[in-house]
Amino acid sequence: VHMVQKCIILVLFSWWERPLRLTILVKNLRAHKRRNEKTYHLYSLSLAFILMIAIIYRVQIDSIALQLLATHGGKHFVKFDSLDSYLYIEHEFMPHIVQQMTFTYGWATPDLKATHTVFDFSKIYTQSVNLVPVAPNYLHVAESALFSAAPTSSPYLVDELYTAKGSQTAMLGHRVSTALHTQPSDRIILDLRHQDVDTGEAARLTTLSVLANVNVFPGNPAFGKFYEHSPDIAVSLPALLRYYDYANKNASMEDTMQSLLNGAILRFAESANESDVTKVKEYIFEYAEKSFDFDSFSKLQAQSNSIMNIVFFVSCAIALFLCLFSVISSMYVNIYEQSKEIAILRAIGIDKMSTYRIYLYEATVLILSSCLMGIFEGLVVGFTLSAQVQIYASYP
Repeated sequence: VHMVQKCIILVLFSWWERPLRLTILVKNLRAHKRRNEKTYHLYSLSLAFILMIAIIYRVQIDSIALQLLATHGGKHFVKFDSLDSYLYIEHEFMPHIVQQMTFTYGWATPDLKATHTVFDFSKIYTQSVNLVPVAPNYLHVAESALFSAAPTSSPYLVDELYTAKGSQTAMLGHRVSTALHTQPSDRIILDLRHQDVDTGEAARLTTLSVLANVNVFPGNPAFGKFYEHSPDIAVSLPALLRYYDYANKNASMEDTMQSLLNGAILRFAESANESDVTKVKEYIFEYAEKSFDFDSFSKLQAQSNSIMNIVFFVSCAIALFLCLFSVISSMYVNIYEQSKEIAILRAIGIDKMSTYRIYLYEATVLILSSCLMGIFEGLVVGFTLSAQVQIYASYP
């Protein structure tokens, strides 16, 4: 604290004020150190607490926005009751308004009436999983910034699932890769079991190569660290259909994909004007079973932030105003106790205005040092708690 006060004196007063007054000012700060500490802590802790709350609030709001993006996969998500509505958007609004559209799919396990288990070749580590198909253009439309995987987080990683070599690969969720201790390019065994009407339970073993270990996958929280139920592994649509044909040979590709369809993610064209985008959103609002518009959420977030900024500013002003009475009382006691010293200074030629300036400087240094330390403490504590939230959320 004393070093901070010296720096403030050096910056504010040393280049224009007389050295004698600054010497007396430093002496007063040392003499009143114990009493001024109460005012210093009152100022700094009040400001630090308000600043910490403001930072935590802002980080929580931003975390909610990231969580919504990670849950829905993109800024514009829609789910219709029928496939015709998706086709209508594709025919009427693409590509001049809606630049790209991709589909999200759910677990294949419930529809297959099967259990899926993966284990390494030593058969020491096993993990129950759900198979999830991924559209080839998914990461090009979804929020690829929220995608985190090893060895690379490139949005072109999904494209490799649709190559000849990639049809025998899969992307593993974090819990699967941790349970099996896998690295990219390792091979694992997928055990598919289903209920056959004629022969009872049937099993099929197939080998898969690990394309990537996924930590965060937009639109699918089951790939994350803290998912409580069976984690997911991502495969291509043709690969899933091979497994689906084995479990249910009477199902067509269209029926299979429609039964697994969870919704679609839209990306609007940059050249689209606001009226055209509004037209699409009105259609979605009227006919969609479920939808999410990040632009609307951002507007609400901005309004909330504006209101809370006013609240925090007023709270800070009130707290500092109340602390001002502590400064006044502390300076009054300091002046009263040093009345004899002040008389000696006046006797050796220091005028009354110079005496006022010395104690005014002392109050200024005390308040500024308290504010600086309060801001520093609030920033450190606030961003430390925010970093913990970010680590827990596992967002890239």
